[in-house]
Amino acid sequence: MGSRLEQLYSFASLSKRFGVSRTTISNWYANGKFKTVYLIGKRRMRVPKSDIDRIEHELGAVRESNDSRTEETTCEKEKEGCMNE
Repeated sequence: MGSRLEQLYSFASLSKRFGVSRTTISNWYANGKFKTVYLIGKRRMRVPKSDIDRIEHELGAVRESNDSRTEETTCEKEKEGCMNE
């Protein structure tokens, strides 16, 4: 019975994946956004794919929420514009 190892990501690769700076990834780590972080050597940290998937899901929900707010604002502005004509 062999166990399958989970893929791990560096902070640099995460910054590219999420389109944020390495500082942001470090802040996420400091604020506990990652449930598990592996320390490789003295300073190299790696985050498992399961945490990445969870964060992508959370960020997707936030983006969808923000998108719907933007649509509502646009619709409200269009309604106001129509009323003012």
